Amino acid sequence: MKNKRFTYILLLVVGFIYFKLFVRISSNISEESNLPVAQINEMQIENIRSKKSFRLKANYPDPFLKNSGIVQKTAANLDPNAPPPLPKPKKEKPIVYWPSIKYYGIVQKSSSKKPRALISVDGTMYKIYPNEEIFDGLVVKSIKRESIEFYFQRETKTIQLN
Repeated sequence: MKNKRFTYILLLVVGFIYFKLFVRISSNISEESNLPVAQINEMQIENIRSKKSFRLKANYPDPFLKNSGIVQKTAANLDPNAPPPLPKPKKEKPIVYWPSIKYYGIVQKSSSKKPRALISVDGTMYKIYPNEEIFDGLVVKSIKRESIEFYFQRETKTIQLN
């Protein structure tokens, strides 16, 4: 008897919740037709700009005429009095910011032929083998007793034992 009462009460509560939910959803649907319309004043109309026309600069060689033997018109061919083109600027070597690296020495088993170095990179200790990448392209090229050689962003750097 207890279970039947509980079931009926539970059905009544769930039905009441569904009814409230349905009433709320149906009231939102009917109110959508009465939504306020955005008012546009003259100040907003003045700020609207029309699209500007544009023109493509085709200052590159046509890839389809590359091997055809047709001579393309360039700016130098069109104007004989035009100044010669400026020489290309030399590429400067980019500045490489190395992390702070400290070399503490070699740790090597007597049975192993591979040396293992003990280093600190930005305060974090690592035990590494030669040709091993630590992070972001920092690679150990070679390990010696007194120094270790790193490769990072196309540069090589040798660090001495601390």
